[in-house]
Amino acid sequence: YKGTDKGEARSFLGMSIERDRAARTITLGLESFTTRLVERFGMAGAPAKSVPLAAGTVLTKDGTPLETNLHHHSALVGSLNYLACYTRPDLSQAVWALSRFQSMPTTDHWAAALGVVSCLKGTAHLKLHLGGGSTKLLGYSDADWAGDVDSRLSTTGWVFLLGGAVISWSSKRQELVATSTAESEFTSLPRRRLCDEGLSVVSIGRILHCCLPVRHAITAACLAAGGACRSATYAGGLRFVCAVLA
Repeated sequence: YKGTDKGEARSFLGMSIERDRAARTITLGLESFTTRLVERFGMAGAPAKSVPLAAGTVLTKDGTPLETNLHHHSALVGSLNYLACYTRPDLSQAVWALSRFQSMPTTDHWAAALGVVSCLKGTAHLKLHLGGGSTKLLGYSDADWAGDVDSRLSTTGWVFLLGGAVISWSSKRQELVATSTAESEFTSLPRRRLCDEGLSVVSIGRILHCCLPVRHAITAACLAAGGACRSATYAGGLRFVCAVLA
């Protein structure tokens, strides 16, 4: 097949692409998609919120069932998930929390989802900025404790940054019930996915001949979990993860 060179890509599946070769940066955005989403769900005239899901918000399976034939909860959460996966890592925790109730949403879940849309109204211009900095790789993880009141499971969140740019992120529920905040933090660190993601980033850097620094870091927010990481008797598996990334 014959191809046609139309120059540098400016958009892809609705995603805007801005490239600055001098500064060695690429910026990805979904502003048009976000604006249409806000208008579609009738939040264009609503006041903008500063955060997707306020701290302390508790979502449970109990509540008044939502009339899904009138309120398209699944469509809204799916659209929010699209944003969270591509250009808006700040939505990950809120989208994950809402996704757990897709089969039987309640009016509270619908209100929380519209709250996320209200946040998008004031932040539709935000974009994912990549490159332009050093090649230092950092990984951060954090966890709550028994934040899911229905199952008493904790939630793990992690993010990888390369040169200060967010390149990989996730928010997931842990598989085991933690008995303390330290245990929930410690459990969040050695997750196989976290380890695999770090190794993948390092491998890609080597393939692209990107000079990554000799030492990388996965940082825990809890001092007790950090102490457990340094304990040869308690955290042998985790020490292996840190050794591989170092």
